[in-house]
Amino acid sequence: MLHPGTRHAYQLNAVAAVLWDALQWPQSVPELSALLHEGFPSEDPENLRRQVQSLVASLLDGRLIEEA
Repeated sequence: MLHPGTRHAYQLNAVAAVLWDALQWPQSVPELSALLHEGFPSEDPENLRRQVQSLVASLLDGRLIEEA
């Protein structure tokens, strides 16, 4: 993924790629966590929630997404 303003490149793992696709429309952390759990049912839901929170914070810090 390439930031359009800074041209900084980001590499997304499988979880982050699923979330990035899901962020085409506004969603909450719980909604994103539930979506991930559907795609990765063997993963611990709390671990997925932490991953979602971490990724969302990173994307906000990098100005790759905006809060709705």
